[in-house]
This record gives sequence, structure tokens and C-alpha cells, in this order.
Amino acid sequence: MLYEDRSDGRYYLGTRSPAARGNVRKIYGETEIYQKFGGKGFLFPPLAFSQGNASLVDGLIAEAGRMLDLSSGDDLYDLYCGYGLFTLTLGTRARKGTGIERTPESIDAAVRNAKRLGVANTQFFRSDITGTTLLRLLAGVRPRDAILLDPPRGGTAPGVIECAAARRPGRVVHMFCNIDIIPAEIARWRAAGYMPVRGVPFDMFPGTDETEVMVLFEPATGKGSQRGGVRGTSSMR
Repeated sequence: MLYEDRSDGRYYLGTRSPAARGNVRKIYGETEIYQKFGGKGFLFPPLAFSQGNASLVDGLIAEAGRMLDLSSGDDLYDLYCGYGLFTLTLGTRARKGTGIERTPESIDAAVRNAKRLGVANTQFFRSDITGTTLLRLLAGVRPRDAILLDPPRGGTAPGVIECAAARRPGRVVHMFCNIDIIPAEIARWRAAGYMPVRGVPFDMFPGTDETEVMVLFEPATGKGSQRGGVRGTSSMR
């Protein structure tokens, strides 16, 4: 693939606006990338966001599954869902999985992957992810439901954490690919009534000093989550 871009590179592969489709020309080979994660085969175009270290993706899915602890009566809301990685692996354990993503290449791939894999209990929405848009997209969240966020390196937009917390989900998993923003984002969760109860690092960027960190948040009620408290987790400080 040949990717051509002259913009400032603030999002993914440099597209100035993530809502616009990038310019990719196929030089040779297949038009889509194939990866098998969580026992499922995914197809996605080169401009769809994907985890950079494929060898650790199954570990990411497994740990997120343990933290979210989904059952057949729960709903999963997957923000920044990409091509459907977590929605289509973890959402199958829930009553319903909802993926939300703003880049057109990714959301198109997610819809195709769900259809190809025969996963019928998921739905995908192409939308900006802001405090304003989430008022509508998360309107159906119940206290037993779960939210997963895997935002870009710059973190969440203003209002995203606050709107998600206002819906009072039972568990939230927030993934950070930029450890420098973790203190500020955790402070926002705390201010919105959620406490970090477990954090797990992943060496997603070998050869660099960067680390991906997955953090579980639960309501700060003094009783843990809506489903029976903190289950063998260690506090983050």
C-alpha cells in the first residue's frame, strides 16, 4: 500500500480530519489486512486503527474480559471501537455489544466483520465521540452495564469521561497508550465518582519507553461495583 498525506499528522496515520477517508493506493497484494485475535478472524483496511503489537492482542482481550466480567444480561459499550476487536470478541458474552467509532474505514470494517463472523448481537455507529454525542449514544446504559474506552494517544475529548460516568455503568475499562496523560484522566474519573481499582501494563511498544496501561474503574460507592464489589483487584495509587 502507498499512503499519501501532507497534513499535520495529529490523528492515526496523519489525516487532518479523522472523519475524512485517507488516500491509499494498492501497489501489490490484498486490499485488506487479516489478523486472528480472540479466536476470530478480522479483516480491515490499512487505515483502520489496529493495535501495533499483534503478539499481545490476545492478552489485551483476555484481561479486558476479566475486568469487565460480562454476563448474558449486560450490555457492552465500546468507545473508539476500531474495526470491532473488543465488541466482537467480548460483546458476544453480553446481551448486546455497541461499538462507536468516528473513522469511516474502521466502522465499515466493523460492520463487515460482524456480518462475516455471524455475530448478531452487536451494532455499530459512526460518530464523533464527545460529551455532546455521548448523551444520545449512551442513553441506554444501565447500572449493570460496562463501558470500554480505547482512545487515541491524545486521550478523551472534554466531556467524554464525565458523560460516561454520569450514566453510572457498573464497570469501566479505560486503555491508555500514553502514560503521561494517566494522572489527569484518573483525576477526571475521580471527580466524576469513579475510582481506579486495578491497572495492568502491556509492553505494546517494544524498543521504546512507552507502555499501554489498562485500568478498571468502578463507582466510588464504598461497595465496589454494582455486581458485588471489587473482585480480587488491587488498588492503584
